[in-house]
Amino acid sequence: MLKACSHTDADARAAHAPHAEDWGLPGLDLLHEMHFSLGDWTQLAALAEKFREAGAEIQSLTFDRRPEAVMARCRVRGISSSRARSIAFDLAEAGLILAPASVEHLMLARSAR
Repeated sequence: MLKACSHTDADARAAHAPHAEDWGLPGLDLLHEMHFSLGDWTQLAALAEKFREAGAEIQSLTFDRRPEAVMARCRVRGISSSRARSIAFDLAEAGLILAPASVEHLMLARSAR
């Protein structure tokens, strides 16, 4: 059974504070893949707005409809690792996603622009 995530611990917020090393290595792009479920897929506009407010650039967003919820996979760039974790926390706290959510950080060779 899925439950909404509710964090009230101030230490949890402090753990998401950005660190200089979060931005990766020269020549590599940092990409974050988030896995979460939506209780109500009609909240997509609000979800996308939260990513935009955080400065995240959505690279891809895919869905898998299941009887209990809509499972989502979202790839974003343009933010630090700690900010990606904080976004997942904020989305759950706002009730836009169901917990648990996971965030994976990928380092990819920077493409020619």
